[in-house]
Amino acid sequence: MTKENIIKVENLGIDIGDFSLKDISFNLPYGTIIAFIGNNGSGKSVILKALLNIIPFYKGTVTIFNEDIKNKEKWIKNKIAFVFDDGYFYENMSLNNMATIISSGYTKWNQALFNRYLQDFELDGNREISSLSKGMKMKFSLAISLSHDADLLIMDEPTNGLDLFFREELIKVIKEYIEGTNKTLLFSTHIATDISNFVDHFLIIHNRKIVFNSSKEELFGLGDKNNKLEKGILEQEFQNKLKYLYNGSV
Repeated sequence: MTKENIIKVENLGIDIGDFSLKDISFNLPYGTIIAFIGNNGSGKSVILKALLNIIPFYKGTVTIFNEDIKNKEKWIKNKIAFVFDDGYFYENMSLNNMATIISSGYTKWNQALFNRYLQDFELDGNREISSLSKGMKMKFSLAISLSHDADLLIMDEPTNGLDLFFREELIKVIKEYIEGTNKTLLFSTHIATDISNFVDHFLIIHNRKIVFNSSKEELFGLGDKNNKLEKGILEQEFQNKLKYLYNGSV
């Protein structure tokens, strides 16, 4: 059974200084974990920000939850959580004060859940954001993102610069949030290792063009046998498939 699409992008065109993307089109299904893979500079971050109308596009359409982002931006963003590597926080504010400002934009904000995530992540709500390490800022971003029952979670390079321990912790928390729901996770990465057992769907960009957009089963051509493979074998097969599709290294 084909899943309904949560995101539809048609003929997107973007010009930012010397950087441009032309005729970008793809659909992404509900209830899946989607890896958006490509080298640094390939356009992943630009596309993710265009999905949210943070970066303007001069042509094409972006439809999320069956609504045009330019016509229903506020309604759509109320149902989305997004985490970007560069962050959008006031550095001189405390975590609690920053959360108070952000929470006002969400109708389903859960303060008790946010407080629980702060405790789980060992974050002091009275601490200034400027004093946080990169990993701690990512934990804070994640606490914000998971505290308003978002149906779509968009993350830009969430594991970039993080140590292996926290990377595994982050993946565990996100999986717990997604499992047993129809929620969708779309995350970009240039690191194509240790994600094939975590992801349902792959979107791959190369030379500023989408070169692959399909399920893990189609990528491997193995159907349900995927789940029975040893992790190491699956990872090697994944790398081989990527090299074929990508014609390079990721």
